Amino acid sequence: MKRLPYILLLFMALVAGCAQRERPEVVAALRGAEHLLATDADSAARLLARLPAPDSLTRPEVARWCMLQGQLADTFLSHSLPAFRHYRRAAQWYASHGTPGEQARILLYLGRAYLEDGDYERAMTAYAQALAVAEQHGLHNRAGYIHSYMADMYAERAMWNEAIGKYRTAAECFQKAGNLKSYAYALRDMGREYALMDSLPKALEILFKADSVADVVGDEEQKTCMANYIGNVYRFMGDFQRAKRYLFKTLKAKHDTIPAIIAVVELYLDMDSLQKAKDLLENLSPRNLENAYSIHLLYYELYKKEGKYDLALENLEEYKYLTDSLIMAENEAKILNIERKYNDQERLKEIHGLKTIKKVHAFISISCILGILLIILLVLLYRKGVKEKMQAQQIELSTMKNQLLHFSLELEKRKAQLIDLKKESDEYQKQKGRIAELVSACRKLQYKLTVSSSIYKELANLASQNKYSVGKSLLTERHWTRIENEIMTIYPSLKSYIFNVCPEMSDQEWRYCCFFMCGFDVNTEARLLDINPASVRTKHLRLKEKLKITLPPKTSLYDYLVGELL
Repeated sequence: MKRLPYILLLFMALVAGCAQRERPEVVAALRGAEHLLATDADSAARLLARLPAPDSLTRPEVARWCMLQGQLADTFLSHSLPAFRHYRRAAQWYASHGTPGEQARILLYLGRAYLEDGDYERAMTAYAQALAVAEQHGLHNRAGYIHSYMADMYAERAMWNEAIGKYRTAAECFQKAGNLKSYAYALRDMGREYALMDSLPKALEILFKADSVADVVGDEEQKTCMANYIGNVYRFMGDFQRAKRYLFKTLKAKHDTIPAIIAVVELYLDMDSLQKAKDLLENLSPRNLENAYSIHLLYYELYKKEGKYDLALENLEEYKYLTDSLIMAENEAKILNIERKYNDQERLKEIHGLKTIKKVHAFISISCILGILLIILLVLLYRKGVKEKMQAQQIELSTMKNQLLHFSLELEKRKAQLIDLKKESDEYQKQKGRIAELVSACRKLQYKLTVSSSIYKELANLASQNKYSVGKSLLTERHWTRIENEIMTIYPSLKSYIFNVCPEMSDQEWRYCCFFMCGFDVNTEARLLDINPASVRTKHLRLKEKLKITLPPKTSLYDYLVGELL
């Protein structure tokens, strides 16, 4: 009987050991990916993709897996990091078992994972933790990378002074670490931020310093990059000859020259060397959507300078079409990313469910063993404690009766409260229905006021007469003023709603918003504005994008705006 506690502890230790044991095949795959990463990153990525879901890995396994995924993201710019919850597990493990370098690196990846998820505050917190570890242990190179990522966040949010400070600190760290290549890139980024602030002489000074460091490194791609930046700064300063000298260096690069050619074409357009710009553009074939819309924009600028406005308009429309396509592609990518995260969450729930079942099974097994041990103990104590046990049972039975009486009283009290709550709920539903009726009546009244107004009838009559003026809207300044006054009377909150969502909206766009709220169909609107119905639909689409509206299913833009204004 004295050995029972020791047997129980031994059993629990065995169960815990089985739960935490690493699988040899997973460890072997992680080790193989680690060896392949430096020489064959594609094979390493495929090897990691064949591993089980990260939620099913142990902490040491998921920590190594997260580190390798971060290194793949450093190698392939298109490789996205796993969910931040995995990096939180990895950071906790490395905090106890990793070196300072590994701790700083995994915290940096954690910040990047937060950033990909759009959580800027947590990303900056993770970066600050990584920086504290790096600075505490004198890891200058790692600190330089962390400062650079923090500067990128500032630059993305147009906080240029803060970004410049971080890039400067990153450059100092890289210089201390002897990493001249990253030192040159940090100087380049700092010069770029000065250029964005229109401090062009200061930007040029820093870029020349970066260029001299790149000469020492001897990396041709980096030297080409510096020449491109310096040339563009000279172009912004109006020194076209020096800009031409530096930008022509980029044309000799062995890697992708399309951005370099585009920069030279922009220079020729600034210099009014239209024939040279056209010669370069005619020999340029777009390789991807981004280059295609840049090329159409350049053709638009070229034809506009040549006075060929029909060709300029054609290329401008193509540029806008490609820009809209890029926006749609980005939105589709966001939707796919949301779906991927949703699927990850579903898999996580499934894994948690399996873990719960496993824990339940373990609990049942332990409970059975404890029950058997308890039965043995009760049998051994039965002869000595029969009388004491009966008394204890009588006391327990009396206590249970008291509890039962207490629960009965409490149940009656709760039933009474439930009846009161039900009455309140019925009243709430009545008020909710009344509010819905008032909203519907209000919308009908607003529509009736609109179609009954004199300006609406005048415009409808004007559109029905089919009077067209070539290239000129049927609406006069008097019409626009009356439309705005009438709509502001019917929808008094329209202006505050529009300018709260889009403060930069122009007067012309605001007038069109008022005109749109009259509720004309596409054909009537096209006749009044003397444009094609397709152009009217385009104006609707741009108004929706300007106001950042995502329409619910089976809801028009007009119905959505009317609903928002109630």
